Amino acid sequence: MDELCVSIESALARPGIAALLTLDGDRLVPTSTPNAPQEFCDAIATGVAVGLDGAACGEAAFRNETVICADIAGDSRWEAYREAVRVCGFASGWSTPVRGTDGEVVATFAVFCRVAAEPVPEDLELTRNATALAGVLLQRFRAQAAQQELDLRYRSLVELAQEGVMLHRYGIVEYANPAMARILRE
Repeated sequence: MDELCVSIESALARPGIAALLTLDGDRLVPTSTPNAPQEFCDAIATGVAVGLDGAACGEAAFRNETVICADIAGDSRWEAYREAVRVCGFASGWSTPVRGTDGEVVATFAVFCRVAAEPVPEDLELTRNATALAGVLLQRFRAQAAQQELDLRYRSLVELAQEGVMLHRYGIVEYANPAMARILRE
């Protein structure tokens, strides 16, 4: 995800910092903020509330649509993060929801700029494409994690089984659980 953020940053028409926040319950937690200033990372470390008071990211997740803040300094949605964005020099930003295969919001992809202005259409299109890729990647990561969890459970079940379990291929034993090892020793 860091590579995705860095790639988007390098392709933006107007320089900016990209961040990916994933949904965890009712909060968006930072997943990838490779070039974000530490003050910003500290401000969002505990997560951003999903809702109308969650700056651009929280509102984008809540509304399931892109939220643009052309002037962060005058936008009340940024009250909780006002000092961090001031210190970082962020003047504008936008956040686009990242959707899973079922259409539900799973994350938000945000860009923050040092110039107070609407994003140019090319940058909005670039971030829309990034959110599609991020959605696919997040689904893949979650599927891999689920598979690893299943593999771990299966391995634990086999390891603790009282019955012997052995896997072999072409007459060569590839695996024997402790119960099978005990049987073979006897």
